[in-house]
Amino acid sequence: MKKPTLSILALIGLLEPARAADLPSRKPVYTPPPPPAALWNGLYLGLNLGGGWPERGAGGVVGGAQIGYNYQLTPLFVVGLETDFQGTSLSLSGRRPALFDPTAFAAGAAPLVPFPGAQGARSVPWFGTLRARVGVLALSPTLLLYGTGGFAYAGAGGGVATGWTVGGGAEWTFARNWSAKAEYLFNDVSGGAAGGPGGKRDISFHVVRAGVNYRFDASDLLSFTKF
Repeated sequence: MKKPTLSILALIGLLEPARAADLPSRKPVYTPPPPPAALWNGLYLGLNLGGGWPERGAGGVVGGAQIGYNYQLTPLFVVGLETDFQGTSLSLSGRRPALFDPTAFAAGAAPLVPFPGAQGARSVPWFGTLRARVGVLALSPTLLLYGTGGFAYAGAGGGVATGWTVGGGAEWTFARNWSAKAEYLFNDVSGGAAGGPGGKRDISFHVVRAGVNYRFDASDLLSFTKF
């Protein structure tokens, strides 16, 4: 009785490895990580400061704010829409505008004291744009190189002149929601009172500025809706 029993056990021992080889492997299956979230998607708001100079006239300081929206089409391409409004100290005549002098009150004189030859001086006290942006992330996922262009409007001669703008820049994401940018714009506007009394000539001016943007992600927007 012992010999048949031992033979059966030996046979089972030989068959067990072959059976185990036929079973499916229990090794963990590799699952690739999900693709990274689009870094540039979303609404953003920011401030900028720089300088400008007209084709004819004296340069000055330019500063203001911008708001826009980006959409990352692919890992390489980003499109967006941006509008901004700027205050400036640009002069179109090359002469300084009248200077406010508070000491003139004591002498009973006019508080606006013109510099020599400042009479008739014109300026661009403000301007704004509405532009499309198209960019590429060729060098780094955090560095956007973009071109931009669209509609421009400006205060000039007591009226509003309209026209177009074109330019380009670079924007770098340095933190989760923050980015810094450098940008150049060429603006050309006309109409209204841009040319002064009886004139409607074009006004062309260049702008170079740096700025910082804060991008709102989905969690930020949801927190705002709770209030």
